[in-house]
Amino acid sequence: GHAPDIVMSRNGEISNPILHVDGWDTIKYYVDAGVGIAVVPDVCLTERDRVWRIPASNLFPPRAYGVLTRRDGLLSLAADWFIRILDESPSS
Repeated sequence: GHAPDIVMSRNGEISNPILHVDGWDTIKYYVDAGVGIAVVPDVCLTERDRVWRIPASNLFPPRAYGVLTRRDGLLSLAADWFIRILDESPSS
């Protein structure tokens, strides 16, 4: 499930959304209009936005990131080089 659903179920709450939207601009529009709340990553917010965040990283599981590639394994030269660079980089 989505991170908000996991947190709500851990705390005995049941999520029952009336409307589910995708796209950061649409989400921010509804929050700014006062008809919803959202849990979003910091990267979706800019200084131009009329909405703000309340930090809640202690409530949500950490995100794992990966490189998105084609299933058939065919990579462009640039993608192949990028993956090689990642493989050679020390993990932090």
